[in-house]
Amino acid sequence: MNSKGFTIIELLVTIVVIGLVVTSASIGITHISKYKQERIFNDFKNELESNACLLVDLVKYNDELITADSKTLVECRGFKECNISTRFLVQEGFLKESLANPKTKETLANHQYIIKVTWNDGLKECNLIYE
Repeated sequence: MNSKGFTIIELLVTIVVIGLVVTSASIGITHISKYKQERIFNDFKNELESNACLLVDLVKYNDELITADSKTLVECRGFKECNISTRFLVQEGFLKESLANPKTKETLANHQYIIKVTWNDGLKECNLIYE
């Protein structure tokens, strides 16, 4: 027995333990990164949807063609459905055209999104339709 160093078994066990710690740490970091990216995209999506919902609540747009499918707000409520484009939201000052999709990095100036607004039993729902 050599009392001046470590045995091969001790070295192997140490390397295995370090490998396990590094592996579990990298998995945790990857999970946190994906969660953060998803949260940032959800913030972008919520901003588009909430501004579309805000737009359809304003009486000032009742008789204007506000939708991607050329309907007025009154017609939207009658059909209980309409599609609002981000171009119209930018044009009316609800969104900035510099706002960018965090996944694709495309700004609203370069890419149009559609938000579908529906009314069910008096409740309004706004959902981003990916384009």
